[in-house]
Amino acid sequence: AEASARAGDRHCLRIWSAGCATGAEPYTLAILVKRRLGAALAAWDVRIVGTDMNDRFLDVARRAVYSTHAMRRVPDEVRDECFRHGPQGWELLAPYRQGVTFRLHNLARHPVPCAVNGLASFDAILCRNVAIYFDADLTERLASGLRRALVDGGWLALGHAESGSLPMEGFRCWQTADATLYQRQADPALARAPAASPHTRRAAAPASPVSLQPAPEPDYGRRPNA
Repeated sequence: AEASARAGDRHCLRIWSAGCATGAEPYTLAILVKRRLGAALAAWDVRIVGTDMNDRFLDVARRAVYSTHAMRRVPDEVRDECFRHGPQGWELLAPYRQGVTFRLHNLARHPVPCAVNGLASFDAILCRNVAIYFDADLTERLASGLRRALVDGGWLALGHAESGSLPMEGFRCWQTADATLYQRQADPALARAPAASPHTRRAAAPASPVSLQPAPEPDYGRRPNA
């Protein structure tokens, strides 16, 4: 949301869900953006890309049809507004799929950023519960790569188990009641300085804060390990 406010002067927003499994996270982001911007969305160029190493997961994500069990945590209001029930299950309506694409990408093997897949210059990246499966060297490369895949001032969200454990040089840490976020710093001096650990530093809210209270996240399917 903060990335949306930051990018407002150019009416363009690019978000990457790295390790998206069957599409829950990218579609959740699309729903949140559309519900937040409302009619103003027409003046925006919003692009959300989900990547995963599992082709079968991506096939499910592209179909955007989910079982009743997979939808069990979706609030009734969101389900009734954003989905329709059919013979195959709950299908996400086209307006909430607009601007969402999926690509095959292995964070452990493929480059980050990745020019071939257009994985660069993002306003926000969500890479949750992925690095916990990587060794120290790969984790360090991933953290550095994700920073380079963000625009200056862009935001990175990690899983709870990963926050404070990655080498986050070149980021500023924002600790809120519900999440730990990392903001890319443009100053080369800051890029060389270690970021404060979220366990030892609690930053003040941004000058123009947006709510960091997470909306209920649909549980369309299990997330992958990478």
